Amino acid sequence: MFYRLERDVIPVPGNMIIGDITAPDVLRTLRFVEDRGAIDTAHRVKGIISQVFIYALVTSVEGIVANPAARVEQGAEKTEGQAHACDYRS
Repeated sequence: MFYRLERDVIPVPGNMIIGDITAPDVLRTLRFVEDRGAIDTAHRVKGIISQVFIYALVTSVEGIVANPAARVEQGAEKTEGQAHACDYRS
């Protein structure tokens, strides 16, 4: 899991404070992963991001009032040339 965080999640928001991360930031992170063709990994990354925010909410981390990953819906549809393509909607 830490490998995915380091490779797929941290590069996009960089040094942002966790409480400042929004659904569009999560979407941008997922698109970053998708752009290299790692569709299944994008789904897993969304789950990891959501787990981090759920933990932050449950443990009352200051500045966390919602899970922005929960606002990004996932759907899979077949497209020409790909087995699956992700459609993330915020």
